[in-house]
Amino acid sequence: MSTPVPVASRTPGTPFRTALVPEKQSLLPFALVSAAFHAVAASSIWGVTAFVSVLSAFVPMCSTAPPPLTDAIEVSVVSLPKSKSKLPERGSHIERAAGVQAEAPPPPVQQSDLAYKTKVPDPKVKGNTDDSARQKMLEELKRQELLDALSDTPSGTVDRLASDPNGVDDLAIAALGAGSKGDPEFQRWVAQVQKLLMQHFKPISAITDGKPNLVCLVTIDMDPVTGAVKTWTVTEPSGIIPFDQAAERAISEIPSLPLPPEKYRPLVAEGVGFRFTPP
Repeated sequence: MSTPVPVASRTPGTPFRTALVPEKQSLLPFALVSAAFHAVAASSIWGVTAFVSVLSAFVPMCSTAPPPLTDAIEVSVVSLPKSKSKLPERGSHIERAAGVQAEAPPPPVQQSDLAYKTKVPDPKVKGNTDDSARQKMLEELKRQELLDALSDTPSGTVDRLASDPNGVDDLAIAALGAGSKGDPEFQRWVAQVQKLLMQHFKPISAITDGKPNLVCLVTIDMDPVTGAVKTWTVTEPSGIIPFDQAAERAISEIPSLPLPPEKYRPLVAEGVGFRFTPP
């Protein structure tokens, strides 16, 4: 015989209650306890804060007062007269050191005992002036003699330059104003120099065509010892700049020229003129 299972009873109008659906409990007691706890905590904090504030206000009043100030410095304010000078006294002005340190001056140059000392003639001494003037006079006389010999010396019975293919007349060149009647030795030197110059003288054919009378005179300064070409100047231009430039270019390509005879070497230092004509 089986045991009957009890069945939960439910009153009409009430919710169904089982073990899985318990009866609802009220939260009002928990809310009241929480509110009371927070009120007590807030009151405690406020009370502690008020106590500390009151205590900090009364503590300084209970402490001893500081000793009175007995030692004092008396200061008097007076009006000083206005200074008439715009700048302070020189003695009171102190120069401040600059930020950059000045460099020490270099040591003096010590000359060697082996250096050659040139004696400079004293211009006050009368003898030196006379010697210098006498030397200049002798040099001028020597130069004049050479020029006279260059222009007056006969060429002999046979004109060798006329038969020379590189002669002066064929190349239309003159030096120091001397023509075919000059010194044969000097004329041979002129022909030698002219031959060397004509090897480098290459004007543009379009410029020289139909203009056989073009002439450019260039004065060349030479070293009378080595024959090195020092300077040159176009003393008589042809009127056509490219033609004159070709003459200067020919001279610039030659570092040195042959030296003339010994007696004419002092003259080359003063300049020898060469005429360039179309080849």
